[in-house]
Amino acid sequence: MFSFDSELYIQIWPTKLTITKVKTGEVFQEECVGPFERSRLIINDFEAAEKQLRQSVRKVYENSFAPPAPRMVIHPMDLPPDGISSIEIRAFRDLAVSAGAREVKVYTGLAIPIDDFDYKSIQSSDALAGSAIRKKATVILEAFFSVLFLFLFLFMYEMFTNYW
Repeated sequence: MFSFDSELYIQIWPTKLTITKVKTGEVFQEECVGPFERSRLIINDFEAAEKQLRQSVRKVYENSFAPPAPRMVIHPMDLPPDGISSIEIRAFRDLAVSAGAREVKVYTGLAIPIDDFDYKSIQSSDALAGSAIRKKATVILEAFFSVLFLFLFLFMYEMFTNYW
C-alpha cells in the first residue's frame, strides 16, 4: 500500500530491536548482537547500529513499491540508572535519519501502547534536554548582566564622586 503518513515506533533493547508500524499495528522483531550491547553508552558501535536499523526498516517496507520516509519514535529500553545523555540522544536521531526518517523523536518514558500512540503528543527527550539547556543559559545570562550592571553602577558612582 502506498502511504506518505507512515509512523514507526522503534524499541531498542541491548539484544533486540522491535519495530511497530503504528497505522497497521504490524510488529517486526529482530535479534541484534553487538551494536546496542553496552558497557557505558547505549550504542556500542555506531556503524553497526546504523546498518542494523537501516536493514530492519527496509524489511518493514520490503513489499512497498516506493517506501515512505516515516516519522520515527526511537525508544531505548533498559536505560542506565543515570539516564540518557544528549550525545546519546543525538546518536539515536542520527541513526533514525540514516535509516530514512523524515522526523525523529527520542522517547525515554514507559512503553507506549499502540492504541494510544499519537506522534504529536509524544514528549521527546531531546526537547527536554533543550529546555534544560535554555534554562541554564538563562541563568548564566542573568548572572552576567547582574555583574555588568554592578560594574556599571560602581563606575558611574566613581565618576560622580570624583567629578564633584
